[in-house]
Amino acid sequence: MKTILLFRLGAYGDMIHMSFLPRLLKGKGYDKVDIETGIKGFRVLHGNPFIDNLGIYLSEIGTRECDRNTAKQPFNVTKHLEAMSYQYDEVMMLGGTIETSILKMENQQEYYAHDDIRDKYRHINYYDQMAISAGFPEEVGKCKGEVYFADEEHDAVESYMDKYKDKFTVLINVAGTSAHKQFVQAEEVAKKILDKYEDAVIITTGAPQYADKNLKHLGDRVRTIIGHQPFRQAMLLAKHVNCVIGCESGLMVASNMWGTPTIQLMTAASLVNHCKYAENDYSLQSQAYCSPCCKGPYQYIGCPVKEGHPLCVFFDVNKIMEKVGEIHV
Repeated sequence: MKTILLFRLGAYGDMIHMSFLPRLLKGKGYDKVDIETGIKGFRVLHGNPFIDNLGIYLSEIGTRECDRNTAKQPFNVTKHLEAMSYQYDEVMMLGGTIETSILKMENQQEYYAHDDIRDKYRHINYYDQMAISAGFPEEVGKCKGEVYFADEEHDAVESYMDKYKDKFTVLINVAGTSAHKQFVQAEEVAKKILDKYEDAVIITTGAPQYADKNLKHLGDRVRTIIGHQPFRQAMLLAKHVNCVIGCESGLMVASNMWGTPTIQLMTAASLVNHCKYAENDYSLQSQAYCSPCCKGPYQYIGCPVKEGHPLCVFFDVNKIMEKVGEIHV
């Protein structure tokens, strides 16, 4: 029996971009495919029928932050995987396949180099990168996200959406996890949609800490799932709405995965990175001179700032509305 362990700690979008691998590996002759990941990876991959065992790496369940940070140190991860390797024919470490490899981090020299140095990374699709990193370059151009849901999850979301079946439903992701993933113009766009389209219903989503940005003050045609439905349900909701808008984030990757009409507002990454193979894609690249930078900033060293935000998060609202008009038919 041929066995393999995949190890990947990553954000929601990272995990969606690798979610095709379990099925691919089974097709390549692996009898047992196990995955060890973090909390976000678990939420994305839970229910995948091609995964035999899905586990959470200890860094995500330590009781103290110092324990979690220590567990994530490269030396400790390497030693952990060396120990696990005795149980498998192969261990595939997928950390850094997008971050560090394509998105340069603040501890890498290329982060500080001239933009031309990173230009080549703008032309690499993340699904392609995952296929190549896993050792299957022949699969380039053939892969997309694969996320699976139980019947009960489908029933719950379909029941929620049933009351809006005659409406133009727009799911707006008000904020992602990083400063360059904040949709700072969400309220302005929502107002324009509600004013222009009488059949429009806005549904806002985002992490619980963004409850104050739920836009419900705009009227009774605004609903919110912030604090009510977790990311997994938001992913599935993106399948059933008419349009999804937001800055580049895991939810937008999920929306593209379903083929839902999607206006992904690209900041650090390029349209090719996220959207090359997406159907019904209406995404826009930031007009900031530095976008796409192919960086993964946390402290935003060297990033131009406008009104306290990275410059790249400001988009031409009229162009966003043009895309909404193309979707609303």
